[in-house]
Amino acid sequence: MTFFSDDREHRNEAIDRLVALSQKGDTEAFAQLYDIFVLPLYRYIYYRVDESDVEDLTETVFLKAWEHLTQYRKTHVSFAAWLFKIARNLVIDHYRVRNMSDPLDYETPDERRHMNPIFLTENNLHNATLKTALGRLKESYQQVILLKFMNDLSNAEISEIMGRTEGNVRVLQFRAIQALKEILEKMGMNFS
Repeated sequence: MTFFSDDREHRNEAIDRLVALSQKGDTEAFAQLYDIFVLPLYRYIYYRVDESDVEDLTETVFLKAWEHLTQYRKTHVSFAAWLFKIARNLVIDHYRVRNMSDPLDYETPDERRHMNPIFLTENNLHNATLKTALGRLKESYQQVILLKFMNDLSNAEISEIMGRTEGNVRVLQFRAIQALKEILEKMGMNFS
């Protein structure tokens, strides 16, 4: 099972089963949850903090999730939304503690890279451009783009993570895309 399954309902049911087993102390089930969510959470955190802190923060999300797993109850909040909310709070705390306002680093890890030097170079340039552009957006725009388009979360899940209504999330997505497009155009990217 992969996180980006086409059948969202089937994926969520399987995740709910793994969560229930994990809450009973099944470490193998939690390891499967880790495998499902580690890359989406890594990607979300990567675009928000300095590269040197990404792995630590990603691992901290899972440590906190394991520590508080018995407190998780599926009511209207999916497990994915719960994890991303933990990640969001850790990123906020990270900036509070470190009081960092430095620009983001520009190397994007991509485990699917081929060894073709042209592909690697083009991919690095595109990722660097995207990371730079995302860094110029206001925080709420960054979050909604990362959650929706890079982590494939539903508007309901994003709504829960960000503490906004679904309608507000849709408006935020539209405005974020428009702002990102303008920034990318100013950076020389052509969308015509």
